[in-house]
Amino acid sequence: MNERATLRSMMTAVTSIVTVIALLISGALVVLTTALQRVTTNAGVSIESVRLAEEAQIALLLHQQARNPLVRRDIEGDLRRKLADARRFVTTSDEARVLSEATNQVDAYIASTRDPERSAEAVAARHEAAFGAIEDLVTINVVQSNESQRSASRLDNAANIIGIGMGALLSLVAGGVIVWLRGQAFAPVFALARAMEGFGRGNHEARAAERGPRELREMCVRFNEMASAIAAQRQAQLAFLGGVAHDLRNPLGVLHMSVALLGPDKRLPPEDQVRQTVARLGRQIVRMERMLGDFLDAARIEAGHLELRLETHDARALVEEVVDLFEDA
Repeated sequence: MNERATLRSMMTAVTSIVTVIALLISGALVVLTTALQRVTTNAGVSIESVRLAEEAQIALLLHQQARNPLVRRDIEGDLRRKLADARRFVTTSDEARVLSEATNQVDAYIASTRDPERSAEAVAARHEAAFGAIEDLVTINVVQSNESQRSASRLDNAANIIGIGMGALLSLVAGGVIVWLRGQAFAPVFALARAMEGFGRGNHEARAAERGPRELREMCVRFNEMASAIAAQRQAQLAFLGGVAHDLRNPLGVLHMSVALLGPDKRLPPEDQVRQTVARLGRQIVRMERMLGDFLDAARIEAGHLELRLETHDARALVEEVVDLFEDA
């Protein structure tokens, strides 16, 4: 992992990747939706053109069988209206050409039916030509409708592929983010918490591994520095207490020997010797008080704002009791 990487930069990169993927998905959906709408519209137009063409064929057949001139004129008007309506659904130049040809053939057929000099065979030929032209219009619209259906199927397959691909990509990104967070973000935090808990329980050798994003590494470094400083301070305090204990051993030894000489089961020595012993006890007590004072001053300096109140009245009471003992004797 890059040592310069930060948690903020990594999260920004992940957010940017997810945003880009979301934008790509949105853009693909917009394009596919637009294409599907266009294909659906073309299919609907082709179907409507086929309907009008088939109705025109039916009208053409009815016109051939009709014998009443009024009925024929109504059918002719309906036939021309259907062909005119079909122009509204023209989508290609080929379809426009075929429709124009069908309109011309129908007009030629109607004109031949009104010409008394035309033979029945000529009228039938015109009818066949007009019917074939309309059939060509039906055919080209059916082809366009089938092509629209194939385009819709291709777009549907493309949408499925894009959806599956983007879903897999998002799953991969999400899985990568989870793995990264677990290994590079959460693991250092949990390790730091365990180190702090161990240090709090008395394991002064506990240290946090300095890994992960820069912010977490800085936190681990600060904890380790603090733990090292506290451990060093504790060692210094232990050394100081050891020195104090060593310095107190001599005066306490003198006091112990002096009190042993004046035990309750022993006879008192001469007065001058007793006075020397009491003077020696006084000097040692003064020395102990001075040492205790120095210890209290050092403890206040080391503790800072923490007040360490150590009382020396017990030592004074012990000395006064010894003095009273000699005075009573």
